[in-house]
Amino acid sequence: MRQTKRKLRPRTPFRPTGGRGARTTVAALIVRCLKAEGVTTVYLVPGGPIMPLIEALFLAGGLRVVMAKHEAGAAFMADGHQRVAGGIGVCVTTAGPGATNALTAVASSWREGIPILVISGQPGLSAFGKEPTQDSSCLGVDTVELFRRVTKQSVLLTSPERTGDVLRGLIRTALAPKMGPVHLSIPADLLKRQIVGRVFPPARYRAESRSVDLAAIEEAARLLVQAKRVVILAGSGVRRSGASKELRALAELLGAPVATSGKAKGIFGEQNPLSLQVFGFAGSPRADEVFFDKETDTILVIGSTLGELTSHAW
Repeated sequence: MRQTKRKLRPRTPFRPTGGRGARTTVAALIVRCLKAEGVTTVYLVPGGPIMPLIEALFLAGGLRVVMAKHEAGAAFMADGHQRVAGGIGVCVTTAGPGATNALTAVASSWREGIPILVISGQPGLSAFGKEPTQDSSCLGVDTVELFRRVTKQSVLLTSPERTGDVLRGLIRTALAPKMGPVHLSIPADLLKRQIVGRVFPPARYRAESRSVDLAAIEEAARLLVQAKRVVILAGSGVRRSGASKELRALAELLGAPVATSGKAKGIFGEQNPLSLQVFGFAGSPRADEVFFDKETDTILVIGSTLGELTSHAW
């Protein structure tokens, strides 16, 4: 029986959604992604392994670059910037001691739930295992592993083509509840690598808000309505959530006095007649008086983990 040969049609190349990417370098794509994220300021200390990224920051324009005297200072500034401006703070360091110098500040951000992105340098991939200067790989001082203890995620970039995906994933992780710092380590020889990169709107990769337990909210509302005297203790979670207006509206609706933790000072105007100022360590005597009053039968805690200082040592 005679067999007929089928003509094979050429496969249509797979094109991911979001349009074709432009040819660029790894460093330039990182800068484009940061700008799309709304980043306005980058805090850094320069060094050889990370210089291609720093050059890309200056060439791109539109970003304020602040050079610190020490990497801990750069990371603390990124932390402070995020607390004031929101979004994600960004800190850039070189390899080895540049990265380890930032650890104390990053640990503080981890403890406080502050989303910052730390980008550190590495010797080139081709130098791994050859004892390069400032070896930060798994064969030297493993900075990726060190940062895992004080970040939500710490990643070594090994595939230039995945730069955008890795960076977006880290930002998504940093900004998802509970927020916190993330770390990206980039080998020096990858930063100038030519790739095809695309930039997406942040809404495309943001984590969705957690679902609300309506039954729990209804139960809380019932308790508040039935209470004889409600007082509110607001923590720094209110600030991170941008919920100061909602806090004020709830307090005025209930006619409930409001105290804040020390870290949350300022989220409820202290000129407001309902303000008790700060409760806890070094707090207001007036707040202590109201919270410990026998007439107070319900305390509503919002955005606080009730740590030692906030809770008067539990």
